[in-house]
Amino acid sequence: LYVPAGQRAELILPDSTHVWLNARSKLVYPISFGKDIRQVELNGEAYFDVRKDKTKPFIVRNKDLNLTVLGTQFNIQNYSDEHEIITTLVEGAVQLSSDKTILHPGEQATYNKATREVQVETVDTELFTAWREGRLIFKSTRLETVLKQLSRWYDVKFVYEEERLKDLIFSGKMKKYDNGNVILGILKATGKIDFIQQDSVIHVKRQLKQRL
Repeated sequence: LYVPAGQRAELILPDSTHVWLNARSKLVYPISFGKDIRQVELNGEAYFDVRKDKTKPFIVRNKDLNLTVLGTQFNIQNYSDEHEIITTLVEGAVQLSSDKTILHPGEQATYNKATREVQVETVDTELFTAWREGRLIFKSTRLETVLKQLSRWYDVKFVYEEERLKDLIFSGKMKKYDNGNVILGILKATGKIDFIQQDSVIHVKRQLKQRL
């Protein structure tokens, strides 16, 4: 199942596991699972509510990292154009194949694809799961991260006038189904940045008064 930019999908797997897929995400799964294992492959972002079955571990596969669970709720972000795989655990427990790290509720593991290192920290899980309810929540988030999410949702490309603009910090809550220009207007109202759109390309600039 592939979800294009600007959309999201919700489905039930053969074992009754509930899955939400974010924009520009692909999930490969069988018509029915085998006797000993439940296995899917993800490229993109998804939220899983895995049906408990101690006799059949549930595995989310990709070329860099596998996650093994028995029954749990978690979010995983693994886009091919990102350097990291981010796993956020809401309930239960999951194990990372890289170093056998086990996550507990409220913890997030960030796996660096280049160094293969894992960093674990405690986070507010709502910041990373609100997308499935049609909301975007940012808390001291870099502008580059914010605009990457908007790029996938509204199928646009952002081009920065200055590289350092990517490091500007933003916080806020927005409805994901609002017109894209509404969200850009909210960001512009902070007085930090401006946007100039040319078809599907949006140029990100520092607001004039910020240059003086």
